[in-house]
Amino acid sequence: MFRVIDNFLDQSLFEVVKHIGSNPEFPWYYNEDISGEGIEKDCYFTHILYSNNEKSSWFNLVVPIIDTLSDVKSLVRIKANSYFRTETLVHHKDHVDYSFDHKAAIFYVNTNDGYTVINNEHKIESVANRILIFNPQVPHHSTNCTDQQRRVNVNFNYF
Repeated sequence: MFRVIDNFLDQSLFEVVKHIGSNPEFPWYYNEDISGEGIEKDCYFTHILYSNNEKSSWFNLVVPIIDTLSDVKSLVRIKANSYFRTETLVHHKDHVDYSFDHKAAIFYVNTNDGYTVINNEHKIESVANRILIFNPQVPHHSTNCTDQQRRVNVNFNYF
């Protein structure tokens, strides 16, 4: 159902990618709804790196991840997420990414106590330079974190 790979990128490549989380010039955009259903009270910041055949000017930061995935034939969307730290861990609503068959991967930029939950039974912890490869049509959800300033990851949807 899913696969987790630690130390996904060579350290030198990871040093490039982790600037998504640490570069003060990286643009983040406010979103009021995390699951896309319009029912949550939580918010977060995102940056669309790829969608509808358009690339963000920051797209090159994620090319090492795409190249290392090796089975990417065509991109659907790449989205960076930045979740706020709160006093208690917040579970976001379950969702599926798209209604059509495709693949997904979540690349974890920083280590924190947040995680991804797949099918309400599998908990994948946020560890820097870890990737989760899974079927995005299986219900899943994210959390924020409580032990770092924020939780940063990059979601890939692809064929």
